[in-house]
Amino acid sequence: MIAAAPADWEGCIAAGAGSIWLASDAKGVLSRIDPNTNSVIARIAIPSGSYCPVFADGSVWVTSTEHNVVARIDPAVDQVIQQIPVGRNPRFATAGASALWTLNQGDGTISRVNTRNSEVVATIPAGLPGPGGEIAFGFG
Repeated sequence: MIAAAPADWEGCIAAGAGSIWLASDAKGVLSRIDPNTNSVIARIAIPSGSYCPVFADGSVWVTSTEHNVVARIDPAVDQVIQQIPVGRNPRFATAGASALWTLNQGDGTISRVNTRNSEVVATIPAGLPGPGGEIAFGFG
């Protein structure tokens, strides 16, 4: 049994840097889990209202619906190294084409963040405001 539970019933998990990543407290905790021992090896402070970690280009990225940001976590030091403003209430995210893509529930947009330099390169009006949803990247 792992001593961590999802921060919300509609959360995400990520795998990368030899670990499993789970937002485990809506107040702002990202748990790093060792898959070999099923133990929490780090608890990282992240913005509150964070639920969806994604691993891409050597970093963990996690959306915060409360702060309208994506936090970038460096797994080498287990801490947030950047907070990037995106659309309103980003909830779900995916990665592909050297970018992190967030589904922003508050304004129905999709933000594209360059994972190499952490810059928002596009805000795409998708007409998808409201609760729920999901986003995926595939086939280029």
